[in-house]
Amino acid sequence: MRPPRVKDAPRVERFGPALPPSTFTGFAVAALAVLAIALLSYRTLKTRAATGEMVTHTLTVAAKLEEVLSTGKDAETGQRGFLLTGAESYLSPYSLAKKTLPEKLSELRGLIADSADGDGGRGGGVRRHRA
Repeated sequence: MRPPRVKDAPRVERFGPALPPSTFTGFAVAALAVLAIALLSYRTLKTRAATGEMVTHTLTVAAKLEEVLSTGKDAETGQRGFLLTGAESYLSPYSLAKKTLPEKLSELRGLIADSADGDGGRGGGVRRHRA
């Protein structure tokens, strides 16, 4: 009697099952867990990048607001100095602020134009005021 040829025998008969069912189930669960963690990590990374861009934009707006406030203070200081002393030299900061403030406000409007009504949803908006 000859033993069956090894090539002709099915794999399961030669070696047994590839993995026991419980081991295969554990492997499948682990693979799904790794996939879920990878997807969540990717989503978190995208959210973090978007949040970083929003923070950068907010800091840019805050810096522009500081610039506008400083220009307004310069104008007020120059005007007050002129009113108290009558010296024309005090009007130079006022005149400079009067020239540059509309441009700075326009830049600020451009920065906050992406919010719903131009004020970040706070209901005030940036409006044009006359000096």
